[in-house]
Order: sequence, then C-alpha cells, then structure tokens
Amino acid sequence: FTLNVSAGDDNLLHNYLLDLDMSFSDMQLHAANDSLITARASLLDFRTGETRLDSLSFNLFQRGRFLIYEANIDNRPGTLDAFARINGKGFVGPEKFGLMLKQQNIQGETGFSFGTTINMPDENTVALRFVPYHPIIGYKEWEVNRDNIITYNLLTRHIDANLNLHNDKSTVEILTHHNESDSTQEALTVNLKDIQLADWVALYPFAPPVKGNLSAQMDITLDGKDINGKGTVALADLFYDRQRVGDFNIDLDVLTRPNGALHADASLSIDGKKAMTLSGALNDSTLANPLMLDLRVIDLPLTVANPFLPPGVATLAGRLQGQMDVDGKMTAPVLNGWLAFDSAGVTPTMLGTQLTLPSDSIPVVNSMVRFNSFAIKAVNENPLTINGWVDLSDLALMKMDLAMAARNMQLTGSKRIRSADVYGKSFVDLDARVKGDMRYLNVTAEADILPGTNVTYIVPGLTNEIARQSNQDMV
Repeated sequence: FTLNVSAGDDNLLHNYLLDLDMSFSDMQLHAANDSLITARASLLDFRTGETRLDSLSFNLFQRGRFLIYEANIDNRPGTLDAFARINGKGFVGPEKFGLMLKQQNIQGETGFSFGTTINMPDENTVALRFVPYHPIIGYKEWEVNRDNIITYNLLTRHIDANLNLHNDKSTVEILTHHNESDSTQEALTVNLKDIQLADWVALYPFAPPVKGNLSAQMDITLDGKDINGKGTVALADLFYDRQRVGDFNIDLDVLTRPNGALHADASLSIDGKKAMTLSGALNDSTLANPLMLDLRVIDLPLTVANPFLPPGVATLAGRLQGQMDVDGKMTAPVLNGWLAFDSAGVTPTMLGTQLTLPSDSIPVVNSMVRFNSFAIKAVNENPLTINGWVDLSDLALMKMDLAMAARNMQLTGSKRIRSADVYGKSFVDLDARVKGDMRYLNVTAEADILPGTNVTYIVPGLTNEIARQSNQDMV
C-alpha cells in the first residue's frame, strides 16, 4: 500500500484539534509497504496551549525484522531555546527495543544524551541496560558501569540489578547481590549521593525553579506481595524560585507483618528539628479500618510554605502542631484529632501588617475542621472572629461554610512598612460568609470603613513609572 496525506490549517482535522486547544500550519505524511515498511511525517508550527514547537518530524523504515525510527524537534531562536533540538532514535524488533535521546539548547550545547536497550533473553525475563557509557545529564558528563543491567522475571517477579551511574559529585546506585543457588529475592539497595535536582529537572522544559541536593539509602525486599524496606532520604538546601525552603530528612521503615498487613513508621525533620511522625497500618484487612495511622505534627515551621506562595501575596511565620488519627481507607481517609498554631501569623504583602493566629486548639472530627470563635488579631485587640467548618473528606473538592465578623478592627498602623501598598490607620467593621466547595464558592461580604481611618494606597509600579517619565522629560 501507499498512503499520502497533506493538510494545512483549514480542514476537518485541524478544526477538530482546535477544539482540543491544538493546531498546526502544515502536516505531511507518507507511508508505504512494498515488502518493506517506510514512513515519513512532519508537522510545522505545532501548538498546544501556550506551548509552540516549530518543526516535528518522524522517519521509519524496515531493515530485516527490525523497524528503525528517528524523531526530531527543531525550534528557532525564541521558541524553547533550552530545547532547540531534540533527537530520538532507535529500533524495535523481536523481543528487543532501543532508544537514544539527545537534547541541545540554542547555543548547541548538549544537555542530555542518554539511552537504553531492552531485550528478553528468555520468555520470562526482561533486561534493561543503559547506554552510552559516558552519558550527558543536565549538561554534565556522567559515567555508567559497562556491565550495568536490571532484570525482571515476569513469572517469579525476581529483580536483579547492577547499576552505578556517577560523576565527580553525584552517584546513583541500584544493586542486588544475586545468589544463583538461591531463588529468594535478595534486598534491592538504592543509594543516591548528592543528586543535584537542578541538573535533572532541567530535562523538563516546564520544570519548576527548584534546586537542592538529594541523597538516599534504602534497602528494599520484595517477596511476592510482601514489601519490606528501611532507609533514609535527605534533601539538603532545597530552594524554590531562589528562596530557601530548608533541609529535609526522612526516616522510613516499612514492614509486612505475618497477617499480610503493611506497617509503616516515618519521621520528617526540617533543618535538624523533628517536625512530623507517622506510624501505623496501611492495609490491615483484619481491622475494621484497613488504614490506621497515628500522625503527630510536632513542630512544623510554616515558613517552608513561603517560597511556594504567589509573589507579593503574603508570608507565613510560626509553627503548626497537632495530633491526628488517620483511618478508613487509602482512597478515603478519615481524620480525627486537633491542630494548633504556635506564635503563628500571616502577613499580607499589601498591608504589611501581621495577622496573628491564636494558639487555641482546632478540633478535627471525622475530617471536619471546626472553627469556634477563632480570633485573628491585627494592630489592635479587636479581632476578626471565624466560626464554621471546612470539610477535608475530599481534598480535591473541599467544602466549607465559614462566617467572619470584625468590629472596629485596625488593619494597618500609621507607620509605612517597606513593600506594603497601604499605610496609615484603617479601622473596619466586617461581616462575611464563605460557603460552597472548591468548584464554586459563594462569598458575600459587607465592610464599613470607620471614622479615624486615614490611609494612603500606592498603586504598585506607578511610583517607578512616574520617576522614569520624569527623568525622560528632564533636559
């Protein structure tokens, strides 16, 4: 057969893709089979959402029992400059597969050059190998052992591994110590040393601005459905958007008990201080609730959330404490316990005033967080009082019904605070209601500005613009 397809930007296919928020300016496809298979395809100016790719191409031809393929993405300057050229090529054959990927930026520097081969030495075993032996990852040269291999037996689920990927600073090691005379699954050891997150996330064009050093040491044993594992994970100097988040250390111990129940003990430390612990059963079918965990929030610093908040919105301070029983099912956990803030506050950037959160215990009953006269104070002693509830039964679709009221509450002081858009004294009365779920929130509010209010609001960016224009007008 022979197939030829040509399409521009005004046809049924293109209009269908528009409904999916995708488009292209030109598409070409040629495929044939006259005893050997060949195919060529190309797309120009492909767009999906906010992403644009200038040129995509794909070639395929048959050589004996193998299909040889190659795919390319090529972009002009200004279009994903860090991914100006991406090339993938390899083969597909009987019980064999190969792939080699290479990425270059607009300057022609190689950021990623790594590949793999997969084959089946027998009908039950899949073997994975990495090539070449001197790959490039995150614009850095690495080395992988020449005898690297990871095998998996489809019948017995037995895993064997011998992988050591390293450079002068970092190491990724996955090992088993196989005994040919013993079919029992030996421990799978995973060692990570000083993995630079920035190197690896650079492989993704829309990666978040994150960096840090990841290390881990884990011993994992798989025996049928039983999983046992113990180890530590450390993430040092985690930064997000150039702001430091902290040092994180996790101790983890997972054990399958004789009745088949999976039991876990985990603890999280932040900047050297224990922040949280978690202990209990994950899937104990002998209990009324298969999930039964004890979560203790010992001293969780709220500041770790600041780098992830939208710029110019607010900053958090203080700590969160609490204790929670987590039961039910993994798909629908039920929470019972309490939470409390310690020396905590929220500072809206616009106001520059810290809203102090009370240290009163907040009860959580059947995943319902209940607020009872929860009083948030600003400048004076007259608080914003919150009453109501937030339902955490479905975290993706939280429901809430909150009533808020304030009388003669002073939101700002007379002193101007750096980066704040409002300064001067402001006094308000407020009555508000927030009701609904995360799909639709009904917010009603009535606010009164009280006598004694005298504030100045600075339009963000306007001061710099006025100064710039004034300098241009000067002679």
